[in-house]
Parts: sequence; C-alpha cells; structure tokens
Amino acid sequence: LVDAALAAAITANAEAVFLEVAADNAAAIGLYEAAGFERVGTRRGYYARPGQIPIDALVLRHTVMRHTLNSGRG
Repeated sequence: LVDAALAAAITANAEAVFLEVAADNAAAIGLYEAAGFERVGTRRGYYARPGQIPIDALVLRHTVMRHTLNSGRG
C-alpha cells in the first residue's frame, strides 16, 4: 500500500507525501522509514485512546522523486 500511495503521488505531481503515525507503533514507524519517510514533526496528544493517556503522533514526510520519462533522446 505504501508503494501504491507513492505511485499515486507521482501521478498526481505531488512534491511530498505526509502521514501521521502513533509514536508507540514501532512496526509502522519502521515500515515507513524503510520506505524512505523521514520524521519532520510531532503532534502532541494526537491519538486519544479511551482510558489511556493520549499518544503523540509522529509526522513523517516522503519527498516524491519524479523520474523523467523523456530523457531528450528522440
């Protein structure tokens, strides 16, 4: 799904993709960082969970790399 989202961003001519992930979700953070996302911020108390202390969200960004389809050859 991450690859599909990044491909859609390229198709839409986006410059970057942003997402939030719960700061305690190590598996998701690892997945996103392995896909090239970088930590760019924190949203304090973003995730409210019933009966628990709110959890911060990490804001991640992936800069979309545009590939030139026509390299100027012909």
